[in-house]
Amino acid sequence: MSWKLKTAALLISGACLMVWGLPPLTRQQGFFGCYSLGQLAVGLVCLGTGLGLWLVALSPVERQRVMAFRVCAVLGTVAVGWLGVELTYAIVSPAPINPFYQVDPKWNLPDPELGFVRKPNISWTGRAYDDPQAHEVLYRTDRSGFRNPPGITQADLVFIGDSFTEAGNVPEQDTFVRLVARELGVTAANLGRGYYGPQHELIVLRRYALAYEPKTIVWVVFEGNDLLDAQRYLHGVLDRPQAPPGQRNAWSSRALLTYRLLRPFLKEAPPPPEDQDGTWLLVSPTGEQRQVDLTVVYRPDLLQRMPEAWEATKRSIRQGLSLCAERRIELLVVFVPIKFRVYGPFLRLITPEQEYLGPLPEDLTRPEDFSSQLARFCEEIGCKYLDTYPALLAAAERGQTVYSLRYDTHFDLAGHRVVADLITQALSGRGAALPPANASTGAHSPPG
Repeated sequence: MSWKLKTAALLISGACLMVWGLPPLTRQQGFFGCYSLGQLAVGLVCLGTGLGLWLVALSPVERQRVMAFRVCAVLGTVAVGWLGVELTYAIVSPAPINPFYQVDPKWNLPDPELGFVRKPNISWTGRAYDDPQAHEVLYRTDRSGFRNPPGITQADLVFIGDSFTEAGNVPEQDTFVRLVARELGVTAANLGRGYYGPQHELIVLRRYALAYEPKTIVWVVFEGNDLLDAQRYLHGVLDRPQAPPGQRNAWSSRALLTYRLLRPFLKEAPPPPEDQDGTWLLVSPTGEQRQVDLTVVYRPDLLQRMPEAWEATKRSIRQGLSLCAERRIELLVVFVPIKFRVYGPFLRLITPEQEYLGPLPEDLTRPEDFSSQLARFCEEIGCKYLDTYPALLAAAERGQTVYSLRYDTHFDLAGHRVVADLITQALSGRGAALPPANASTGAHSPPG
């Protein structure tokens, strides 16, 4: 009997070494540099079982039955206790996914015009997204489902826009909305919401913004997907509350207490040798190299590719300007560029065959591109316009991290500070915003 126990112990111990010795099956993050949570769990089960079998096998024959009972009792108690703690944690802990990144029915309600709205009075605290470098944030919504502290019923300054304005990836007090409000000493309302485009934002302006009786509305336009959102809206495609398949299961790894306890040891798993092509590196002016994720590249012909969406965008801004002018509200349109344009001059694409250098700044601005045409349009209709691209590029040249580098496309803290300074200067009359001009259509600048 003893030799059977020793053989079983040897096999299970070998299984433990095999599980922990295997390389990651996918190119993902791993604990302690290489292990997935599943590998750790299977390895620990094998380790505990193997040690228990060795204790029994090495005990005197007359005590093996007693030792086996004790080992089973200890392992069973540990397993049941761990499962009990995890179950309790799953019940009492907040949802592991930041509401900012999803249109889950847990956090959102259907809306006939907008597709979805955030639920009122949400309160979620945690790491913004699943990465050790992400910021700890409090994501909360007011009575209308926007990211504001409670109790704001009147605001001198209102911001509308998409996820760059909502900015659920950084602490609320560090968003450009709150920074501008503090600098100007005014009350501000953040009416930005992820997944919204120009038509959505016009509805937000009409339905929510005017009720605050603001003196100024800042309309933030994002180069990356606003035209795509406008196109989808034209074709009746609206985002509605629906949990993505990978997030419907509450027992995801991010919902586990074990995951949160081990998260400080979470590292990027080394990629397999055959999968090293296409690594983008951001090279700072000091020579420091950091990996960066890019999702959208610069397309100067974007407006020519999507003429209907561009017309819908112009139509929305024109109507918004008219609504503001009727109520003597100043409208400032602020353009936000994609990450690629700001980081492009500092990029290196490393492959086994060659090193690709990023584009030059002069290659990332064309007369026909989105920002140039939007500036021309705002001048035509008599609307103040601010392009944040030059200042963000200058900040990147100084080595500031203006966008999140990995797993996120939005501004980091430095980007919010740059944009906040620009808007503060523009609204106080000290900035480089294009002043309203008399349009050929007879439109006039709304009083400030």
